[in-house]
Amino acid sequence: MLTVGQILKRAREQAKVTIDEIAQTTKIRKEYLEKIERNEFTGFVSTTFVKGFIRSYANFLDLDPDNLVALYRRQVGEDEKPIKANLKKVKTEGFSISPAHIISLGLALFFIFIIGVLIVQFYRLQQPPAIEIASPAESPFTTDKQSFEIKGATEDQVILMLNGAQVQLRPDKTFSVLVELAPGENIITIEGWKVNAEQKKTYKTLVVTYNADGTQQTSGQQFSNTNTNTGEPTPFIITSTAEAWIRVVADKTQLAVGVVPVNYRREFEAKNEFVVTTGKPRETKLTLDGEEKEWDISNGVGSLTCTKSSTGWRCE
Repeated sequence: MLTVGQILKRAREQAKVTIDEIAQTTKIRKEYLEKIERNEFTGFVSTTFVKGFIRSYANFLDLDPDNLVALYRRQVGEDEKPIKANLKKVKTEGFSISPAHIISLGLALFFIFIIGVLIVQFYRLQQPPAIEIASPAESPFTTDKQSFEIKGATEDQVILMLNGAQVQLRPDKTFSVLVELAPGENIITIEGWKVNAEQKKTYKTLVVTYNADGTQQTSGQQFSNTNTNTGEPTPFIITSTAEAWIRVVADKTQLAVGVVPVNYRREFEAKNEFVVTTGKPRETKLTLDGEEKEWDISNGVGSLTCTKSSTGWRCE
C-alpha cells in the first residue's frame, strides 16, 4: 500500500516538477515538502499544519486532497496533539524558590534565634552565680596580720554579701574587701545571688586564723594570751540550719566569729569556760555532754556562758 509521501513524490516526478517550484507556488518551505515525501511528520507544530500542507501539495498536482488527508490520518491517527517532541508540554512536580519563600524562611530562622537566646538567658538567670576567690587561695588559712584582704570575682548583675554586708563590685565584676580579724579562728561567709533571683544563692566559706601576740581588742572585749586552763578539754557542738552569725570564745580565746552557712556543724573544745553568741537562736543549737542547751535570748540574740566546776558544766 502506497503512503502519502510516495503518492505525492511519484505524482511530482511524473509531472516533472521540482520541489523548489512547488515551494515557490504553495509558499510551503522546501524542507517541509521533503519531509512529507519521506513520510517524516515530526518537526511540525501540529497535525493540522501537516494536513494543510498535504492539501496544498495535492491541489498543485491535481490530486484528490481529501483522499490523501484520509490516508495520512490512517498513517498517524486522528490525535491533534503537537507532534514535535521537544514542544510537548510536560507538567513537572517540584519545589520552586520564590522571594516570598526566602523571606518566610528568614523570618522563621530569626524567630528561632530570638527564642533560643531567650531560653538561654532564662536558664542562666535560674542558675546560681559563679563566685571565684583569688585570695586566699585556700581555706583554712593562717595569718599573723589583723587586717586581711579578700579578693575575687563574680558575674554581671550579682548582689554580693560578705558576713551580711554588701560588697561593692568593680566595673569588671571583681572585688576586694579588707577584713578585720579577731584573734583565733574567723569564719567568713560570702554569698551572692543574681538580681531578682535571691532564692538561687552561691555560698563560699573561708576560715582564717589570726595568730596574735599579746593582748588584742576585739568587739569591745579583751582576750589575754595567759592560759589558765586546767584539766582535760570538753567538746561541745554548734549546729545551724540557717545562715547565722555566731561567735565562740573558749578559755579566753576567740575560736570563731562570722556568718556560718546553712547546715553548719562544728565541734569545739574548752577546759574551763566558753561563751557562745548567735544571731539566730531558733536555728542554732549548742550541744554539751549530749544535751541541747537553752539560749538566753535578748533582743533576738542568743547567748550562753558555760563554766566548769567541780560538779560539772553549768550554762546560763
